[in-house]
Amino acid sequence: MYATRTTDEKVAIVRLFSKFGRAIDVQREWPNYFDTTPPHLTTISSINRKFDEDGTLESLPHSGRSSSVLSEEKLDEIEEMVTGNPQLSIRQGAAQAGISKNSYQVGMQRLRL
Repeated sequence: MYATRTTDEKVAIVRLFSKFGRAIDVQREWPNYFDTTPPHLTTISSINRKFDEDGTLESLPHSGRSSSVLSEEKLDEIEEMVTGNPQLSIRQGAAQAGISKNSYQVGMQRLRL
């Protein structure tokens, strides 16, 4: 099982790497700073690469797909569509709202329509 490094340890890795320039030297100096097992060479390299690329040691928020397409605005839009045209099919409503049929049905259930 891999140990997760604390923020203090990650900072020390970056500082030691900056000072010595080699991952093996970071491992050698590690016992002078911490009572834990020295990080693996790939861990030292990846932490430094992340710092160089992102300028931070913290995890950045992931981009990509949002957790739900059913925002309050989208639910309001669905409600207006259904009240304006009660005969609107699920397929037509989903197409007009620009969401999947499944999301449209979930939205209607949340709105109790």
